[in-house]
Amino acid sequence: MKNWVVIISLALFGCHHSMVTTTVASDERTYPYGVMQHYGYEVKRGRFPAGTAIRLWGDTLKIELEAPGLTLNKILEQRWLAGNRVVYLNITTTYHKSLGVDYETPVRILYDFERGELHSLSSASAWMVWPVERGPRRGMTSQEFDALLKDVDERHR
Repeated sequence: MKNWVVIISLALFGCHHSMVTTTVASDERTYPYGVMQHYGYEVKRGRFPAGTAIRLWGDTLKIELEAPGLTLNKILEQRWLAGNRVVYLNITTTYHKSLGVDYETPVRILYDFERGELHSLSSASAWMVWPVERGPRRGMTSQEFDALLKDVDERHR
């Protein structure tokens, strides 16, 4: 009987990811030339455990950003730029700190499928490496992200 419990537990553990997430937003594009002809994104909300996942994909690409401590609240903006080669996502999340204090935090993603450049901005430390002992924070600021977004938007109009 113990063996069956282990087998069933392993089967459930192996497929838990697809059972506990919900796709909240997704979109894709087709480009008739080049190696990657189909590409897009998915934003997923985790049910158990709570979390957020953003998947950027293409014929020859798979990038997954997972933040188990961030619960997706709302998608504020999702749009394509630069002739449908750059995606911009702006979402709000709740950051669950280990001390029991939760706070709302924005997460912004800009990915250029043509150049392979990924930029993210979040006040939560879910995707950052930031050793406090090494000095001041060096992550992208909101002003830097806004300037980058404006540049991409204006450069390809």
